[in-house]
Amino acid sequence: MLSTAAKPVVECAKFHRNLRDLCASLKPRSGRQCELFLRQAALASDSLPRALRAALRDFRLRGNGYGYLLLRNMPFASERDSLASLALVGGRLGEFVGYAQEKNGALFHDVVPDKAQEREQSASGSRVRLELHTERCFHPYLPSHVLLACLRADRDREAFTEVVSVRRLLPLLAARHLPVLFRPVFRTGIDYSFGNVRTQKGNGPVMSVLYGNPNDPFLRCDLDLMIGLNERARTAIAAVKRAASRVSDAVGLEAGDLLVIDNERAAHGRAAFTPSYDGRDRWLKRAYLVRTLPVADCLPGERVVRTSFTRDAGAGASRRALK
Repeated sequence: MLSTAAKPVVECAKFHRNLRDLCASLKPRSGRQCELFLRQAALASDSLPRALRAALRDFRLRGNGYGYLLLRNMPFASERDSLASLALVGGRLGEFVGYAQEKNGALFHDVVPDKAQEREQSASGSRVRLELHTERCFHPYLPSHVLLACLRADRDREAFTEVVSVRRLLPLLAARHLPVLFRPVFRTGIDYSFGNVRTQKGNGPVMSVLYGNPNDPFLRCDLDLMIGLNERARTAIAAVKRAASRVSDAVGLEAGDLLVIDNERAAHGRAAFTPSYDGRDRWLKRAYLVRTLPVADCLPGERVVRTSFTRDAGAGASRRALK
């Protein structure tokens, strides 16, 4: 496993001139023109500073011991700069993707507090802790990376992002739990934004918590919505929760920070905070990446995944529905 001695932070203030020029050369577009914008950004990303390109390459290939990479002091002079920066960084890591049920398939999301959802397990929640989870844990096409660009920090500095890497988690788990965690004896829940408005637990697909290389596994979990299907599974997921609380890394995002989360090797959440709903609350731009576009569930030429989910809470099955 990789060493966790050094915090995974890249200071980008020294790259401002280069980054500002690259951002200025790009014009964020929506709708059908967004593909042109992403293509231009991917090509322009070849001109990112060498040290930044190297850090992104290493993170894409191997991850790190913390499950995230924090690009500090990016030049977000405007919303346009944040979108251009997301496109440049994302272009080095994978392919941008949207989900039909999430903000109508948009590739870039505004994440701000919503009073109607302030106590929900949702990105728009605030007054309750957002429990640790793999983004789209229930989905057959979950993101490989989650990007969060901070345009405005929480003024009280309460809303820190929590990240737990599987590489820090595993050493704290008793050996007896590991074989169980590799078995499909857990059922997760469908996300709030995908129709689970009652936040019902265990109404999604059956899966394992760990998968892949037994010596360096991937992680998928939702510590709010996932349940064990037998006593050993329930004991194992409880052990994961206890261990996660010991190795959770709190990342306080400031304006200009761009956080890249390894969604295959880490779970993330957010501390509770108190919004004012006055137009000056915490504001993030979010985007999802995949390693390869899931063309089976996308319309030709699109980046929107259209997998739909049954309403049967007991089955929680997914089905392909290209409409």
